Amino acid sequence: MKKLVITAMVVFMLSSQVYGLSEITTTIKVKVSHTPQVSDFVPVDGVIVTEGDTLSITVDATDKNSDETLLYRYYIDLVAKTDWIADSTFNYTLTADDIGLNKVHAEVTDGTFTVPAPSEPIEIYVFRSSPDLPE
Repeated sequence: MKKLVITAMVVFMLSSQVYGLSEITTTIKVKVSHTPQVSDFVPVDGVIVTEGDTLSITVDATDKNSDETLLYRYYIDLVAKTDWIADSTFNYTLTADDIGLNKVHAEVTDGTFTVPAPSEPIEIYVFRSSPDLPE
């Protein structure tokens, strides 16, 4: 979605002969805001991990409005694990509660538009760690 914004020069020309007025010129500037674009959403350690490991996810996103800071929010199974943060990499230590299939995704915002990363959540499978065997 794009918010249409136009920079325009509006010139009002009124005939001084008809209306007794002179030419009036005004400038209207409006900023175009673009949606962030996500180019990659990568679980660094792959999609099969073990309980106790740290899951590291990186989102690569850009915005044509270079003056706007991108913020990220990360989710596991539709539960937000962070608030809006400026870090494009999220590290999360997997616990026994995470064993099994998990859906991981993020959102990226420029303060005006928010987009999902990726468009569909990525499935991560967390295995139970092996118990230490006695010697």
